[in-house]
Amino acid sequence: MSDATSAVMVISFGGQFLTVPSVSGRCCPGGKREPSDRSTEETAIRETLEESGFVIRECVFVFQKLVGEHLCDCYFATSWIDLSKPELLTRWLTPAEMVSREAGEIRFPDWNAEMLALLPPEAWR
Repeated sequence: MSDATSAVMVISFGGQFLTVPSVSGRCCPGGKREPSDRSTEETAIRETLEESGFVIRECVFVFQKLVGEHLCDCYFATSWIDLSKPELLTRWLTPAEMVSREAGEIRFPDWNAEMLALLPPEAWR
């Protein structure tokens, strides 16, 4: 079992990546592990549904990294269903937009750059 305290889910489609709004900019869906979560994978799946409306059917572990004070596990969704609603304000971004520092729109550009380099090949289809 992972000792991570948070998790994030990466969803890609057509070479773009799903982002959700957060307090300080757009990011991939994710959040803190709840006591009821049996794993960080469960955290990532739950947070993705809450923040984006996407139902994750299958995912794979990508990497673990310290983000601020939280050890975070990153997962990549290999199968999902889009049940998003307009009010959730999801948006698909290109890899260049995911690492951009312009206008402070992206919350973790350095983390995104590392994540993009480590994603499995199916992320780029």
